[in-house]
Amino acid sequence: MPVTNFDDYKDKYEHIKLERDADGILLVTLHTDGSDVHFGLPV
Repeated sequence: MPVTNFDDYKDKYEHIKLERDADGILLVTLHTDGSDVHFGLPV
């Protein structure tokens, strides 16, 4: 089974920031344009 390299997908998602810490743990941050995440439909 092929393995996908982290650098190949870390910037793929517009509202999800993916990072790896020094221990290799995946850190996932949801955001809206780099700020707090906003859920819901625009009104």
